Amino acid sequence: MSQFLLYCEHTAEECEELGKEYEVYGVPGPVKGQDYYCSCPYGFHAGWVVVEAASAEHAMASLPPLNRAHTKAYQVETMRF
Repeated sequence: MSQFLLYCEHTAEECEELGKEYEVYGVPGPVKGQDYYCSCPYGFHAGWVVVEAASAEHAMASLPPLNRAHTKAYQVETMRF
């Protein structure tokens, strides 16, 4: 399995709708239990989460439709300094 950073940038107007989508579809398996970094409360509407998946396509396929449309997946590796 590889690690992917899922980056979801959106507008303030889209923020609530994106959150509600998780209420309808549930939190996807790869995202569930992971730390989700959200800057929305501070004015920059975006979220980041690192997930494990076989490919970027698999990571993206786990997201609900609207979230998937606003998200990009980047393969990453964890480094410690």
